[in-house]
Amino acid sequence: MNKMNRKSILTLFFLIAGLLPPLAGFLFLNTPSVTAERAMKILSQEHEKIVLIDIREKYEYDKGHIQSAINIPYTIILNDKVTPGRMVMFDSKQVLVICESGFAGIFVTRKFRDENISAFNIKGGLEAWIASAGESNMEPYKYFMTAQGGKQPLPFRIASSFEQWMAVFTAFFLKPVYTTVSFLIFLFFIRKKEPEYKAIMLSMLFFFLGENSCAVNYLFFDDKSYLMEYLHSLGMLFCFGFFVYGMLEVMDKYFFHFANPEKQCSLISLCRKCTKHQDVSCGLQNIFIFICIACSAIALMPLFAGLKMVSYNTVIWGSFYNYSHPVIYQVFENRICPAAAGIFFLLASILLKFKHEDAFYYAKIFFAAGTGPLFFSFFRFILYHGYIDNLAWMEVWEELTEFIFIAGVLSVIWFFRKTIFRERYKKPSKEGALLALKKR
Repeated sequence: MNKMNRKSILTLFFLIAGLLPPLAGFLFLNTPSVTAERAMKILSQEHEKIVLIDIREKYEYDKGHIQSAINIPYTIILNDKVTPGRMVMFDSKQVLVICESGFAGIFVTRKFRDENISAFNIKGGLEAWIASAGESNMEPYKYFMTAQGGKQPLPFRIASSFEQWMAVFTAFFLKPVYTTVSFLIFLFFIRKKEPEYKAIMLSMLFFFLGENSCAVNYLFFDDKSYLMEYLHSLGMLFCFGFFVYGMLEVMDKYFFHFANPEKQCSLISLCRKCTKHQDVSCGLQNIFIFICIACSAIALMPLFAGLKMVSYNTVIWGSFYNYSHPVIYQVFENRICPAAAGIFFLLASILLKFKHEDAFYYAKIFFAAGTGPLFFSFFRFILYHGYIDNLAWMEVWEELTEFIFIAGVLSVIWFFRKTIFRERYKKPSKEGALLALKKR
């Protein structure tokens, strides 16, 4: 692999890796917080020393809230200083802050801390509370209180036998199969030096690592580790980005011949005149510019969708399970990823306007870097909003789609094995055959 191709792959790697949101990491690592399980224990054992504040709007609070929680809406806390009356309420007490997802609670907790109030954010908010309370034996937290003083059971959905079977089948059988196959594909390409095969090899490696981060999160962290889920998401971003880069290299090398100065472009019959030999505009390049701009516009779609909190408990073959898709994940999928994808696509279109030979290489890198967050964002966006009332099918179809993807990669390798493994299928020349006979 030549210097330019190595540089291209490294650049692509760092572009996608740059999607680690430093601000979000700073907020979560530096905001004092407690888990929902810990908050329940504190409230049960030291309730006289604790104030639980629900920072949702009043109409949300009235629909259902935790017993003993008082309502001070988020907007009031952030827009006004804490009044002396409230200071007395918090005097010598610890404050637990809860919101829908734990995200808004970060800012409120920091606000209280600035006012010298000992405050802690409940990590995951009500999404995590529903899951923890569903497993807990603490009676006061097995339900929510309404504005009328009634008790409202925690969200629960009965899963059909077929849904339970599919959930177990895809998670415990299908997932290990296709992740193992992805690692085998990685091993098949590990000795290949061509940039297209290197990119596909890296795509399979990141897919394998990302899916195993998901498995580790489920097996060891009860699906509650933000870090493991982030590594899972990042694995998918890398997978999509490197796979598209590899496909662009394959299409150019075996079909378009755009980057090869010695070969005629396959679209010459349409363009009539070629930019390689005459000072004319390249039709293929103009199409690619349009595709980049169109993708940049399409990437905006998830940005205008709302972030929705869904969390409910169920039972899968006798085992308790909570289905949710935390808002903090949606922020990454529907805000950060689309914005990054749009920027990458625009940069690719700008680079294609330059006639420098390196511009085309970097345009491919930025285009591939944009497809990683774009595909991932739309993949999760479609599944979540399509199955928001039954998240079991979101998880099932995510596993099924990933299985189909790996099966598709494996099929392409098999159908074009004579090209991919050409050394194995290459027939010896007459000179080679005579030389082999002489050696004998």
